[in-house]
Parts: sequence; structure tokens; C-alpha cells
Amino acid sequence: MRARIIEELNNGVPNQEKIATSLNVSLRNLQRKLKEEGTCFKVILDETRSELSKQYLRGNDRSIIEVGFLLGFSEPSNFARAFFKWTGVSPLEYRKSPV
Repeated sequence: MRARIIEELNNGVPNQEKIATSLNVSLRNLQRKLKEEGTCFKVILDETRSELSKQYLRGNDRSIIEVGFLLGFSEPSNFARAFFKWTGVSPLEYRKSPV
């Protein structure tokens, strides 16, 4: 499912129904399976975005604004807030920190 989410991030925030369809399951079955695993779509989406953001920020080939847009955020400030929530630091502080 993470691979499907990553594919859809270029089009904005992935839609749960679209992901379910791409996996050839109904939305309800996807939700049920995730619940059985003790998670939900939003958690997996946030984890995926968080992991990708860290990878993208470690490289210097993309601006912070571009990273936000690649992850489906419509505004740089929304990305910065989400990143701070995930890591406790701003994207710029993360990029400047030693590996």
C-alpha cells in the first residue's frame, strides 16, 4: 500500500478510495484490514510522508518547498507544520543537522 501512496503523492493527498481501487479491494475491506493490523489509512499516509520527507531533505537537490509539494502539501507552511509534528524540528533545521 505504501508504494501506491507514494505513486499518488504527485497528484496531491492520496485518496483512500483510489488506493483501495488500485489494490483491487473495496474501501470497506481496506479499512477492515487496516483495523485488524491496528492502524488506519491516515497513520500509514503520515508515516510514508514523514519517511519520504526525511529522505528528500537529506539530499540537497530539492528545495524545501519542492519537497512539500512532492509529498502532496498544497502550501509550504502546511508541510513545515507537519514536519515539525513528525520530528520536533523544522525542515531547514533537519536539513542542516549532521547525519
